[in-house]
Amino acid sequence: MLIVSIHNYIYQQLWKRIFGGQKMWTAVYMVEGAKPAKELGEKLKAEGFLVKIKPFSKEGENIVYKILVPEFEANDAQAVIIDMGLGY
Repeated sequence: MLIVSIHNYIYQQLWKRIFGGQKMWTAVYMVEGAKPAKELGEKLKAEGFLVKIKPFSKEGENIVYKILVPEFEANDAQAVIIDMGLGY
């Protein structure tokens, strides 16, 4: 019985770490160059968004970065990006 209880506890903790309490990040914009990526990230942070910037691809000297926000904020972040004149 003790082994089953330990197994269930471990399973529950793993489940929480994998699916519960984690923010799912969504790319809301792609930008070429570290400086423009950082500037956009700072603007979104100033608007109150959580932001991550990650490299996406590299060709020669050009690096494309993806701007990520939590999934639940993606629509609002995209609206702000469009209001900045950067969206489509």
